[in-house]
Amino acid sequence: MAMFRIIQSIAFLIIVMCVVLMIRTNAVAKYRSILINKIHKRYLEDIEKGLEIDHRERWDEYKKITFDEMVWKFWKKVDSFYDEDKILK
Repeated sequence: MAMFRIIQSIAFLIIVMCVVLMIRTNAVAKYRSILINKIHKRYLEDIEKGLEIDHRERWDEYKKITFDEMVWKFWKKVDSFYDEDKILK
């Protein structure tokens, strides 16, 4: 009976962790999508202004942090990984 309780507790913890990771994955995907849209919008604004800026710097900064890294570091806030002011300057 005790062994069943241990297995049941472990199964419950695994289910909770799966739910937490599903929620976190969704939050990371939404944040990264919004950030991509902001970078794209800034890129178009720079083109309209006639600025000749190397836009790869923004994408290189974006690519420094991977999706997986953002998901698995669930103790950090999603918006704490990027310095948006630096990316969108």
